[in-house]
Formats: sequence, structure tokens, C-alpha cells
Amino acid sequence: MLRAKWGRLIFISSTAANVGGVVGPHYAASKAGMIGLMHSYASNLVKAGITANMISPALVETDMVRSDLRITPDRIPVGRIGRVEEVVEAAVMLARIGYIAGQAINLNGGARGLHFLVIKLDSSFDPEVTAIPRAACSLILL
Repeated sequence: MLRAKWGRLIFISSTAANVGGVVGPHYAASKAGMIGLMHSYASNLVKAGITANMISPALVETDMVRSDLRITPDRIPVGRIGRVEEVVEAAVMLARIGYIAGQAINLNGGARGLHFLVIKLDSSFDPEVTAIPRAACSLILL
């Protein structure tokens, strides 16, 4: 990335970094540490053409969420759990836009107590073109 003078670091964290979440303090603390790491990379690498940002989803349809019986769609104002594909769309957007740097995007379904970053996509963003099959989505979350 440094040699190419271009790159995108996209961290996957959790809204638990900001509000604690339902998993526990150990989980929230580990996700909060990623915020500092991302900001550090963002500050140090942006002049080299490398951006660092974070996606912090709330509850998303993953094995971890499905296995926790305390997690139900009524915890989210939109009335449903987020989809992995929605996280992928945010990652694709961050990969495309070089003017976003040092930001944590909270994909939270309107959950209160969370911070929001509102991004207006231009007309060239085509969700059909950026769609990634569900089987490939888990690779981004590893």
C-alpha cells in the first residue's frame, strides 16, 4: 500500500465499542480498542493515500447472534436484525471513496444511544454492481 500510495484499511468492530452491547465487557473492550488503532492508522497513513475507517454493526445475522437467545429483533428500532450484505455494502462504499478517513460507521438499525454518520451516495453507486454473494460476505468479517 505504501509503495502504491493507495490503500484502504477497513476495520470491522461493533457498536458495543460505544455502548457496551449484550455480549459482555470483554467483547466491548476489545472492539473499543480497535477504534484507537483505526484512528492511529488513519492519522499516520492518510498522506500516503491510505485511508483507515471502521464499520461498527449492531446486531447482524451471524452465528454469534443466532446462538444468543437474548438477542431478538425487537431490540432494534427497525424491527429486524441487520444482514451481512448490509455490512458488505458499507465496506464496498469505504473502499470506493477516498475522502472518508478516520470514521466509524455505525450500522445500527436506529438503535438509540449510538452515533450516526450519514452518507449520501451519488448516482454512480449501483447496489446491483456491488452486490457480493452471501458466501463471500463472511470473508470480510473474519
